[in-house]
Amino acid sequence: MLKSNKQRGFTLLEVLVATTIFSLLSLASWAVLSGVLRAHERTRNADWHTRQISNVMTQLSDDINGFVPRQSRATGAVLSVADRSLTLSVRLTHSSTNDCCAPALQRVRWFLDGDTLYRAVAEYPDNPAEQTITPMISGVSALTLRYYDQGWQQPAGRNGTLFTRESALPGGLEVSFTLADNQTLTRRFLLTGKWPDDSGTATPKSDDTQQKAPQEGTEP
Repeated sequence: MLKSNKQRGFTLLEVLVATTIFSLLSLASWAVLSGVLRAHERTRNADWHTRQISNVMTQLSDDINGFVPRQSRATGAVLSVADRSLTLSVRLTHSSTNDCCAPALQRVRWFLDGDTLYRAVAEYPDNPAEQTITPMISGVSALTLRYYDQGWQQPAGRNGTLFTRESALPGGLEVSFTLADNQTLTRRFLLTGKWPDDSGTATPKSDDTQQKAPQEGTEP
């Protein structure tokens, strides 16, 4: 008896089953790959946001640590603390002058507008209209400032609290800002600025003009 050389092909049902299996495997692979990509994107965004926060804290620390209580001719204040802004004169970090000479100063203002924290710098302290405004970090839902005067105090009134040459400087500042994910970051700073006299010579003010604040650092 002769055997048939014809080969048996796949049935339609077998083809459908195989196609279904390959489709499921493809979907599973895509789901895994998509999850990995999303996790990578979240990690990258979180890392970028962390660097932004670190940069803000570093710049804020440099500004407050470089504080010089120089009176503003525009407002008459050496320091302005409001609900959503902080204004002060800052010694330039690259300035090599010592306390016998007038330091190179900038007028710096930190403020919250919408959900973005800005830093405005006036190269000439007596002309705040000519300033450079830089967005520092977005996604900020609240900015809160307090100063230390026999305890932590809230700024008074709509325009905040203005400290003049005749008033005692606060011993420290507390800056808190809340991010969009409801994470609140708080940092406390000591104020150690010296009072420059009218001739441009920096002279220390007597110890009783400056309140002592708790140790500088970041709140848990």
